[in-house]
Amino acid sequence: MKPCVVTSSDAAALLLGRLLGPELERRVELLDGRSWLNAVGRARAMVREGANVALVLGPRKRRGPDAHEWDKAYAYSLLNPSAERTGPAMRVILLRSAPEGLLFLEPDILRRIAGHEPRPEHLQWARGAPREALSALLGVKPATLAKALRPRLEEVDLMPLASRAPIRRLRKFIHAQIQRSERRTSEAISASEPR
Repeated sequence: MKPCVVTSSDAAALLLGRLLGPELERRVELLDGRSWLNAVGRARAMVREGANVALVLGPRKRRGPDAHEWDKAYAYSLLNPSAERTGPAMRVILLRSAPEGLLFLEPDILRRIAGHEPRPEHLQWARGAPREALSALLGVKPATLAKALRPRLEEVDLMPLASRAPIRRLRKFIHAQIQRSERRTSEAISASEPR
């Protein structure tokens, strides 16, 4: 079974796929949860079905110094309401902004994707609503952001973003799950061979 990455929007799934790189992008299933809560619910259902899931989200609407920890605890409580041990099949990676906000961390990448310099109001807006700020920067509606972003991401080297800590953690988790899956498959094949 392929490892799954569940996130909150189709644009976020597209970006995360590109950040994983071609060697992992084909070996993982990238899923759009359509919203924060729906992504958590989808991940919970998949873990219960035995899937290996990485849930990659930005913050909810809550603000304040403890918002990040509160969001993480809330995600885990929704994923595992009975507090049973979930094991290594699940990982929650909570980013400081929505996954699309990663693009705003690298001004050069953002400039190449947009085709022009972002205005200060886009950068300010991106702190609280990166998906909407990126949509405005590209001149598209948020509903069509992934479609507009796809060809632009193909032309840009995302290596500076791919080396950031949250993406490294995601890659490490996916590598481990792929290795587990391959090991299980080879063990099942060798167990079924006549001796």
